[in-house]
Amino acid sequence: MAARLLELKRLLKPTGSIYLHCDPTMSHFLRPVMGAVLGKQVFRNEIVWCYRK
Repeated sequence: MAARLLELKRLLKPTGSIYLHCDPTMSHFLRPVMGAVLGKQVFRNEIVWCYRK
């Protein structure tokens, strides 16, 4: 995943955004990877999906 994020960062415009859609069980593993690759200062928010049953 880190290699893919590095390539996305290389291709991304300075005004661009990256949305990472993942399983809730993986978000705590991927967030530090994104912070290391993209920088912690660029993190804006986490979007949480809520479904009615």
